Amino acid sequence: MSMRVSSLLLALAISAPSGALAASAADAEEAARLRATMGQVFEALSQLLPMSLDDERFASPAARPRIEAWLSTLAAASSDVERHTGARDPGFGQISRSLSRDVAEIRQRFALGRMVEAQFYVSQLTENCVACHSRLPKARDFPLAEKLTADPAVATLEPRARARLYVATRQFDPALSLWESRFADPSLAPAELDLDGELLSYLVVCIRVQRDFERARGTLAKLAARPDMPRYLASDVRAWIAQLGEIAGSGKAEPTLASARAQLERGRTLSEFPADRAALVYDLSASSDLHRLVARHSSSRAELAEAYYLLGAIEARLEQGSWVSETEQHLESSIRTDPGGPFAEKAYVVLEQYTVLAFGGASGATVPPDVERRLGELRQLVDASQPGRARP
Repeated sequence: MSMRVSSLLLALAISAPSGALAASAADAEEAARLRATMGQVFEALSQLLPMSLDDERFASPAARPRIEAWLSTLAAASSDVERHTGARDPGFGQISRSLSRDVAEIRQRFALGRMVEAQFYVSQLTENCVACHSRLPKARDFPLAEKLTADPAVATLEPRARARLYVATRQFDPALSLWESRFADPSLAPAELDLDGELLSYLVVCIRVQRDFERARGTLAKLAARPDMPRYLASDVRAWIAQLGEIAGSGKAEPTLASARAQLERGRTLSEFPADRAALVYDLSASSDLHRLVARHSSSRAELAEAYYLLGAIEARLEQGSWVSETEQHLESSIRTDPGGPFAEKAYVVLEQYTVLAFGGASGATVPPDVERRLGELRQLVDASQPGRARP
């Protein structure tokens, strides 16, 4: 709930290029309104999130009116953003729809007195902010973010959660520094840091967002020198260091679809099995190019649809039990961007398989009705745009 609102509004008001939001006077007015909403919402979050970390404070009858007011603010903001962003950008439209559902869920739990569940969702939904903010570098500082992370309650978060909150609030250098200190801690095994996802999160921010290839290369070299490195991880790290050396000179290069395709093709030559991570750096560098291309909104519909499709394929390789599935967001964006294009059917097939596998398995669980309706809507969109591929 909480960070999902901030993720969307921050992404719209800070991350997006000015041309994407201010192409006309009407767009400029809308951008100003969203920035104002962002300020109000984040002010509420700077109070709500720290309070949710304290069981006694969160459940206090005295705090109930304030919490309900903050949740109402978030609900109104999510509805407003959903109305105005879905048509502008399919990816943000999905986030805003999901935001509205989650805010409603948390308000219901809070109203029923199920405080632990409400607190849990508040903490987990910072992942939505991370999903948005681990794509593009920040355009400017955001003082309210510093206010939030400086709160004493937030300072008590364990380091992994604190690093994720730094990313959620676009404070990338503190996040990288915190991770680097953990990588150098001899009491933390490299395999543990890898399995917990901290190494991947570090590389996502350092390579995809900051494009600081030399910093990433130096950190990996120090990690590789540790005597407790497991052989599997040492092999991966050596491959990543080599790739970083290869692309070191492209940090400030203008992104192109061709460069992203080329990096992904080089990665395919290295990968020998589905879970092979040998090409991770190529994936992250290519996704950095693709995110910057998508943010510019200057490519043709066909190119944007391909960019979204490639991003979906990359995220499917990167996801490690993520709370938020960027794979689904990108594949749906590919379909909606160009339903009559060559990537729509491919994107739908991958999305359908991904969804069925996500909800199926040994439990025999079926796809929830709302998700099935979403798939049906996308299927009809593709079939209507490509009559020759229509299916029953």
